[in-house]
Amino acid sequence: MSGPGDSDLVLVLNAGSSSIKLAVFDGALTQILTGIADGIGGPGTLKLGHVKTTQAFPDHATALHAILQALENQGLSNQPLCCRRASCGAWRYCADPTHAHHA
Repeated sequence: MSGPGDSDLVLVLNAGSSSIKLAVFDGALTQILTGIADGIGGPGTLKLGHVKTTQAFPDHATALHAILQALENQGLSNQPLCCRRASCGAWRYCADPTHAHHA
């Protein structure tokens, strides 16, 4: 039997003005994990699954780094495909807002 880290995974990110929400799906597109880095711009929290920690997130880059590190700590560091959704009308700046990017 294979574990979540043994198959292709999809990491989906939804970045807002003060948070980054995430979901991880397996190769069959079954959701296996959700999380959120909240409070970007100040003291924040990172919740990944049922684990919640308090961290400072001065900017989105720091929050994203914390998310990727937490995923790596759980053995979920090799996502071959990453989708993203930009809020606040950022879709207007994308040629095709529905496409996915290979990492």
